[in-house]
Amino acid sequence: MARKRPPLQKRKPEVAKGKALTYPSLPEARYQAQLERMVDAMTEATRKEVERYFRNQWTADSVAMDAPSFTAGVSRLLRTLSKRFTGLFTDRAGGLAEALNKGVSDATARQLGESLKEVSAGVTLKTNVVSGRVAEVMAAGVKDNVALIKSIPAEYFQQIEGDVMRSITTGQGMADLVPAILAHGQSTKKRAALIARDQTSKATTAINRTRMQGLGIKKFEWLHSGGGKEPRPLHEALSGQIFDLDNPPVIDERTGERGLPGQLINCRCRMVPVVTFGEPAE
Repeated sequence: MARKRPPLQKRKPEVAKGKALTYPSLPEARYQAQLERMVDAMTEATRKEVERYFRNQWTADSVAMDAPSFTAGVSRLLRTLSKRFTGLFTDRAGGLAEALNKGVSDATARQLGESLKEVSAGVTLKTNVVSGRVAEVMAAGVKDNVALIKSIPAEYFQQIEGDVMRSITTGQGMADLVPAILAHGQSTKKRAALIARDQTSKATTAINRTRMQGLGIKKFEWLHSGGGKEPRPLHEALSGQIFDLDNPPVIDERTGERGLPGQLINCRCRMVPVVTFGEPAE
């Protein structure tokens, strides 16, 4: 009679963690620098053209006697400038967005490979493969990015038009207007830097998530950045906890939005890949 084999004992799943995944700084810096150069060009051209118009057309008598004509003329000038720079930003938006995503994809592929090197016992994993799903994620990111880049001149000229009209109403002319133009240029550069930071974070998170899923990794550990002037208490509380990639935690109490580190604007929290070995089949 054959001897009965003893029942197999279920082993407790072993959990191994990779290194924390960070955000690639070089693609972000290049993207930000290009956006800022475009903003500088827009600000300088606006200052020169508006200053020239006021210098040639502005007198107290002409504005008082023929304000509608003066206002109509400066409005036409601003529309011309807006059309010019909207075209410039639109023409360059696709290339800028694609270059950022390509840079992020290349950098994160290398980093993910390094993160998982010890976990995979030295086996080189193909983290640089741009699968169909990764390509879809990148294409969606480019589309959102392009929309943000296109919005920069529209918002800028809306602000400038308000300042121009106030300078006419108050009679101050260029005395108040030039400083306002330059100030809006600086605030627009800050917005460009925020766009660069935000789009880098979102692209990094989306591409890492898709690649990890493609490698069969189902979980991640949330790691708070430890920085920021006003850290999100919820994100601090999430730090050190492990979640499913397919069922991430709530990241915004106000909206109930669920997501991953880096998904919300100005979030620099990080993901740590978590690999589970010997997990029993369901």
